[in-house]
Amino acid sequence: MSILATARALMALLQPLTGARSTGSATVKAAPGPEAVLPANAYAVPIVGGAMRFDLLLRVDQNPADDEGWTVDTVGVPVTVTSLLGGVDVNLAAGTEIRWWPTRADIEPKSVLATPLAGGTQLTGIGALAQVGFFEQLQASLTGAAADLFKSMVSRFPSAVLVWEGSGPADGATVSPLEQGGSRVGRGIHLYAYEWDLFVVTSRQDSDPARREEGLALVDAITEQIVDKQTVDGVPFSAPTGVQIIQRSRWLVTPTFYVYRIRLSTVSSVKARDPRTWNPWLLTRLDVDTPEPLVPAPGPLPLVDDNRFPMPT
Repeated sequence: MSILATARALMALLQPLTGARSTGSATVKAAPGPEAVLPANAYAVPIVGGAMRFDLLLRVDQNPADDEGWTVDTVGVPVTVTSLLGGVDVNLAAGTEIRWWPTRADIEPKSVLATPLAGGTQLTGIGALAQVGFFEQLQASLTGAAADLFKSMVSRFPSAVLVWEGSGPADGATVSPLEQGGSRVGRGIHLYAYEWDLFVVTSRQDSDPARREEGLALVDAITEQIVDKQTVDGVPFSAPTGVQIIQRSRWLVTPTFYVYRIRLSTVSSVKARDPRTWNPWLLTRLDVDTPEPLVPAPGPLPLVDDNRFPMPT
Protein backbone atom coordinates (compact mmCIF):
# COMPACT_ATOMS: atom_id res chain seq x y z
CA MET A 1 0.00 0.00 0.00
CA SER A 2 1.24 3.49 -0.84
CA ILE A 3 2.29 6.10 1.71
CA LEU A 4 -0.75 8.26 0.93
CA ALA A 5 -3.20 5.35 1.19
CA THR A 6 -1.67 4.27 4.50
CA ALA A 7 -1.92 7.83 5.85
CA ARG A 8 -5.62 7.94 4.99
CA ALA A 9 -6.12 4.56 6.64
CA LEU A 10 -4.50 5.86 9.84
CA MET A 11 -6.73 8.93 9.73
CA ALA A 12 -9.77 6.70 9.26
CA LEU A 13 -8.80 4.81 12.42
CA LEU A 14 -9.28 8.08 14.33
CA GLN A 15 -12.81 8.62 12.99
CA PRO A 16 -14.60 7.28 16.11
CA LEU A 17 -12.86 10.00 18.16
CA THR A 18 -14.20 12.74 15.85
CA GLY A 19 -17.86 11.72 15.66
CA ALA A 20 -20.23 10.13 13.15
CA ARG A 21 -19.53 10.26 9.42
CA SER A 22 -21.74 11.87 6.79
CA THR A 23 -23.03 10.05 3.72
CA GLY A 24 -24.52 11.12 0.41
CA SER A 25 -24.01 10.68 -3.32
CA ALA A 26 -22.07 12.38 -6.10
CA THR A 27 -22.73 12.44 -9.83
CA VAL A 28 -19.58 10.98 -11.37
CA LYS A 29 -18.81 11.16 -15.09
CA ALA A 30 -16.34 9.15 -17.13
CA ALA A 31 -13.78 10.98 -19.25
CA PRO A 32 -14.55 11.04 -22.99
CA GLY A 33 -14.25 7.48 -24.24
CA PRO A 34 -15.49 4.13 -22.95
CA GLU A 35 -17.20 3.53 -19.62
CA ALA A 36 -14.99 3.56 -16.55
CA VAL A 37 -15.08 1.76 -13.21
CA LEU A 38 -14.60 3.82 -10.05
CA PRO A 39 -13.45 1.45 -7.27
CA ALA A 40 -14.37 1.61 -3.61
CA ASN A 41 -12.06 3.74 -1.44
CA ALA A 42 -11.20 6.19 -4.20
CA TYR A 43 -10.89 9.64 -2.61
CA ALA A 44 -12.21 13.10 -3.41
CA VAL A 45 -11.57 16.52 -1.89
CA PRO A 46 -14.53 18.93 -1.43
CA ILE A 47 -14.13 22.45 -2.75
CA VAL A 48 -15.58 24.85 -0.17
CA GLY A 49 -15.32 28.60 -0.53
CA GLY A 50 -13.10 28.12 -3.59
CA ALA A 51 -10.50 26.11 -1.63
CA MET A 52 -9.78 22.39 -1.61
CA ARG A 53 -10.56 21.13 1.91
CA PHE A 54 -8.28 18.15 2.46
CA ASP A 55 -9.53 17.97 6.06
CA LEU A 56 -12.97 17.00 4.68
CA LEU A 57 -11.88 14.03 2.57
CA LEU A 58 -14.56 11.81 1.03
CA ARG A 59 -14.21 8.17 0.01
CA VAL A 60 -16.23 5.99 -2.36
CA ASP A 61 -18.36 3.30 -0.72
CA GLN A 62 -18.45 -0.30 -1.86
CA ASN A 63 -20.97 -0.85 -4.66
CA PRO A 64 -23.46 -3.40 -3.25
CA ALA A 65 -24.26 -4.61 -6.76
CA ASP A 66 -20.71 -4.98 -8.09
CA ASP A 67 -17.54 -5.83 -6.17
CA GLU A 68 -15.42 -4.23 -8.91
CA GLY A 69 -16.84 -0.78 -8.24
CA TRP A 70 -19.19 1.75 -9.84
CA THR A 71 -19.47 1.73 -13.64
CA VAL A 72 -19.88 5.31 -14.86
CA ASP A 73 -20.37 6.87 -18.30
CA THR A 74 -20.04 10.34 -19.79
CA VAL A 75 -23.64 11.20 -18.82
CA GLY A 76 -23.03 10.66 -15.12
CA VAL A 77 -23.94 8.03 -12.53
CA PRO A 78 -24.77 8.56 -8.81
CA VAL A 79 -22.05 7.10 -6.60
CA THR A 80 -22.34 6.76 -2.83
CA VAL A 81 -19.64 8.62 -0.91
CA THR A 82 -18.86 8.86 2.82
CA SER A 83 -16.66 11.26 4.76
CA LEU A 84 -13.34 9.86 5.95
CA LEU A 85 -13.79 11.50 9.37
CA GLY A 86 -16.71 12.56 11.51
CA GLY A 87 -17.88 15.98 12.63
CA VAL A 88 -20.34 18.66 11.61
CA ASP A 89 -18.09 20.20 8.95
CA VAL A 90 -18.44 17.08 6.77
CA ASN A 91 -22.16 17.79 6.30
CA LEU A 92 -22.02 19.38 2.83
CA ALA A 93 -24.78 20.83 0.66
CA ALA A 94 -25.94 19.32 -2.62
CA GLY A 95 -24.17 20.94 -5.55
CA THR A 96 -20.81 21.13 -3.75
CA GLU A 97 -17.97 20.41 -6.16
CA ILE A 98 -15.48 17.67 -5.31
CA ARG A 99 -12.16 16.90 -6.98
CA TRP A 100 -10.86 13.34 -7.25
CA TRP A 101 -7.46 13.08 -5.62
CA PRO A 102 -5.29 11.60 -6.96
CA THR A 103 -6.86 12.33 -10.33
CA ARG A 104 -7.81 9.44 -12.60
CA ALA A 105 -7.36 9.42 -16.38
CA ASP A 106 -10.70 7.65 -16.95
CA ILE A 107 -12.83 9.88 -14.67
CA GLU A 108 -13.71 13.57 -15.03
CA PRO A 109 -11.51 15.34 -12.44
CA LYS A 110 -14.47 17.16 -10.86
CA SER A 111 -17.85 15.84 -9.74
CA VAL A 112 -20.82 17.39 -7.97
CA LEU A 113 -22.69 16.20 -4.91
CA ALA A 114 -26.08 15.01 -6.15
CA THR A 115 -27.51 14.84 -2.62
CA PRO A 116 -26.46 16.55 0.60
CA LEU A 117 -23.86 14.82 2.75
CA ALA A 118 -25.69 14.34 6.02
CA GLY A 119 -25.37 12.48 9.31
CA GLY A 120 -22.08 13.91 10.52
CA THR A 121 -22.00 14.67 14.24
CA GLN A 122 -19.25 16.02 16.50
CA LEU A 123 -17.99 13.96 19.41
CA THR A 124 -17.38 16.07 22.50
CA GLY A 125 -15.83 15.61 25.90
CA ILE A 126 -12.47 14.33 27.11
CA GLY A 127 -10.97 11.95 24.54
CA ALA A 128 -12.65 13.58 21.53
CA LEU A 129 -10.89 15.16 18.54
CA ALA A 130 -12.21 18.29 16.87
CA GLN A 131 -10.03 17.92 13.77
CA VAL A 132 -7.49 15.59 12.12
CA GLY A 133 -4.91 16.74 9.56
CA PHE A 134 -2.06 15.31 7.47
CA PHE A 135 1.07 17.42 7.06
CA GLU A 136 4.82 17.21 6.48
CA GLN A 137 6.11 18.42 9.84
CA LEU A 138 5.30 20.09 13.13
CA GLN A 139 8.22 22.13 14.38
CA ALA A 140 9.19 22.04 18.06
CA SER A 141 8.97 25.81 18.51
CA LEU A 142 6.17 28.24 19.27
CA THR A 143 6.26 30.17 15.99
CA GLY A 144 7.14 27.13 13.91
CA ALA A 145 4.38 24.91 15.28
CA ALA A 146 1.80 27.67 14.97
CA ALA A 147 2.75 28.26 11.34
CA ASP A 148 2.64 24.54 10.54
CA LEU A 149 -0.78 24.16 12.15
CA PHE A 150 -2.04 27.02 9.99
CA LYS A 151 -0.61 25.44 6.83
CA SER A 152 -2.15 22.07 7.68
CA MET A 153 -5.58 23.80 7.99
CA VAL A 154 -5.91 22.64 11.59
CA SER A 155 -7.74 25.42 13.43
CA ARG A 156 -9.95 23.68 15.99
CA PHE A 157 -8.68 21.94 19.08
CA PRO A 158 -8.02 19.41 20.39
CA SER A 159 -6.66 18.06 17.12
CA ALA A 160 -4.31 15.44 15.71
CA VAL A 161 -1.74 15.98 12.95
CA LEU A 162 -0.27 12.95 11.18
CA VAL A 163 3.28 13.21 9.76
CA TRP A 164 5.13 10.60 7.69
CA GLU A 165 8.74 10.40 8.88
CA GLY A 166 10.25 7.76 6.58
CA SER A 167 10.41 4.09 5.71
CA GLY A 168 12.96 1.29 5.48
CA PRO A 169 13.24 -2.50 5.19
CA ALA A 170 10.93 -4.17 7.68
CA ASP A 171 13.74 -6.44 8.94
CA GLY A 172 15.98 -3.47 9.75
CA ALA A 173 18.83 -1.62 8.12
CA THR A 174 21.46 -3.94 9.68
CA VAL A 175 20.68 -6.69 7.14
CA SER A 176 23.24 -6.85 4.34
CA PRO A 177 21.83 -5.81 0.93
CA LEU A 178 23.37 -9.00 -0.47
CA GLU A 179 21.43 -11.27 1.88
CA GLN A 180 17.92 -10.20 0.82
CA GLY A 181 16.59 -10.84 4.32
CA GLY A 182 13.09 -11.60 5.54
CA SER A 183 11.70 -8.34 4.15
CA ARG A 184 11.80 -9.85 0.66
CA VAL A 185 8.58 -11.86 0.39
CA GLY A 186 8.51 -12.51 -3.35
CA ARG A 187 10.09 -11.65 -6.67
CA GLY A 188 10.24 -7.85 -6.72
CA ILE A 189 8.11 -7.62 -3.54
CA HIS A 190 9.58 -6.19 -0.32
CA LEU A 191 8.14 -5.36 3.09
CA TYR A 192 8.81 -1.84 4.34
CA ALA A 193 8.24 -0.39 7.80
CA TYR A 194 6.65 3.07 7.59
CA GLU A 195 7.39 5.38 10.50
CA TRP A 196 4.88 8.06 11.53
CA ASP A 197 4.44 10.81 14.10
CA LEU A 198 0.96 11.58 15.35
CA PHE A 199 0.90 14.93 17.14
CA VAL A 200 -1.89 15.64 19.62
CA VAL A 201 -2.52 19.38 20.05
CA THR A 202 -4.61 20.82 22.88
CA SER A 203 -5.44 24.49 23.34
CA ARG A 204 -7.92 24.86 26.19
CA GLN A 205 -8.10 28.44 27.40
CA ASP A 206 -9.54 27.74 30.87
CA SER A 207 -6.42 26.45 32.66
CA ASP A 208 -3.03 24.84 32.30
CA PRO A 209 -4.08 21.58 34.05
CA ALA A 210 -7.07 21.30 31.72
CA ARG A 211 -4.81 21.42 28.64
CA ARG A 212 -2.52 18.81 30.16
CA GLU A 213 -5.24 16.40 31.23
CA GLU A 214 -7.07 16.72 27.90
CA GLY A 215 -3.88 15.98 25.98
CA LEU A 216 -2.88 12.97 28.08
CA ALA A 217 -6.40 11.55 27.90
CA LEU A 218 -6.28 11.86 24.11
CA VAL A 219 -2.89 10.15 23.93
CA ASP A 220 -4.39 7.18 25.76
CA ALA A 221 -7.60 7.19 23.71
CA ILE A 222 -5.72 7.32 20.40
CA THR A 223 -3.36 4.54 21.49
CA GLU A 224 -6.27 2.27 22.37
CA GLN A 225 -7.96 3.13 19.07
CA ILE A 226 -5.06 2.35 16.72
CA VAL A 227 -2.70 -0.16 18.38
CA ASP A 228 -2.38 -3.51 16.55
CA LYS A 229 -4.94 -2.47 13.91
CA GLN A 230 -4.36 -4.00 10.45
CA THR A 231 -7.55 -3.09 8.56
CA VAL A 232 -9.98 -0.19 8.44
CA ASP A 233 -13.23 0.05 6.47
CA GLY A 234 -12.59 -3.47 5.23
CA VAL A 235 -9.22 -2.55 3.67
CA PRO A 236 -5.93 -4.04 4.98
CA PHE A 237 -3.20 -1.42 5.34
CA SER A 238 -0.55 -2.97 7.64
CA ALA A 239 0.54 -6.60 7.32
CA PRO A 240 1.79 -9.02 8.48
CA THR A 241 1.77 -6.96 11.69
CA GLY A 242 -0.53 -4.14 12.74
CA VAL A 243 0.13 -0.64 14.05
CA GLN A 244 2.99 -0.60 16.56
CA ILE A 245 3.25 2.20 19.12
CA ILE A 246 6.97 2.97 19.46
CA GLN A 247 6.97 5.91 21.86
CA ARG A 248 4.68 8.48 23.47
CA SER A 249 6.14 11.76 24.71
CA ARG A 250 5.60 15.48 25.24
CA TRP A 251 6.70 17.50 22.21
CA LEU A 252 6.04 21.18 22.87
CA VAL A 253 4.64 23.39 25.65
CA THR A 254 3.58 27.00 25.05
CA PRO A 255 1.42 29.42 27.06
CA THR A 256 -1.58 28.57 24.83
CA PHE A 257 -1.26 24.93 23.73
CA TYR A 258 0.42 21.63 24.50
CA VAL A 259 1.64 19.16 21.88
CA TYR A 260 2.21 15.46 22.52
CA ARG A 261 3.84 13.02 20.10
CA ILE A 262 2.89 9.40 19.42
CA ARG A 263 5.53 7.60 17.34
CA LEU A 264 4.15 4.59 15.49
CA SER A 265 4.94 2.26 12.61
CA THR A 266 3.05 0.26 10.00
CA VAL A 267 4.23 -2.45 7.60
CA SER A 268 3.37 -2.57 3.92
CA SER A 269 4.65 -4.27 0.79
CA VAL A 270 6.22 -2.48 -2.17
CA LYS A 271 6.15 -4.18 -5.56
CA ALA A 272 8.63 -3.31 -8.30
CA ARG A 273 7.09 -2.05 -11.53
CA ASP A 274 7.72 -4.22 -14.57
CA PRO A 275 7.66 -2.17 -17.80
CA ARG A 276 7.74 -5.26 -20.01
CA THR A 277 4.70 -6.30 -22.02
CA TRP A 278 3.67 -9.80 -23.03
CA ASN A 279 1.73 -11.20 -25.94
CA PRO A 280 -1.64 -12.63 -24.93
CA TRP A 281 -1.80 -16.41 -24.42
CA LEU A 282 -4.46 -17.39 -26.94
CA LEU A 283 -3.86 -21.06 -27.71
CA THR A 284 -2.14 -24.10 -26.22
CA ARG A 285 -0.91 -26.84 -28.57
CA LEU A 286 -0.11 -30.26 -27.12
CA ASP A 287 2.03 -32.96 -28.75
CA VAL A 288 3.01 -36.09 -26.82
CA ASP A 289 5.38 -38.72 -28.22
CA THR A 290 5.17 -42.22 -26.75
CA PRO A 291 8.38 -44.13 -26.10
CA GLU A 292 9.14 -47.47 -27.66
CA PRO A 293 7.28 -50.21 -25.73
CA LEU A 294 9.37 -52.56 -23.60
CA VAL A 295 7.45 -55.55 -24.92
CA PRO A 296 5.92 -56.06 -28.34
CA ALA A 297 2.45 -54.49 -28.48
CA PRO A 298 -0.35 -55.24 -30.90
CA GLY A 299 -0.27 -52.22 -33.15
CA PRO A 300 1.02 -48.69 -32.55
CA LEU A 301 0.42 -46.95 -29.23
CA PRO A 302 -1.87 -43.88 -29.38
CA LEU A 303 -0.23 -40.42 -29.69
CA VAL A 304 -1.40 -36.96 -28.70
CA ASP A 305 -0.98 -35.11 -31.95
CA ASP A 306 -1.71 -31.41 -32.44
CA ASN A 307 -4.28 -31.18 -29.68
CA ARG A 308 -5.29 -27.49 -29.44
CA PHE A 309 -6.92 -25.75 -26.48
CA PRO A 310 -8.21 -22.15 -26.80
CA MET A 311 -7.26 -20.26 -23.64
CA PRO A 312 -10.03 -18.46 -21.73
CA THR A 313 -10.07 -14.69 -22.02
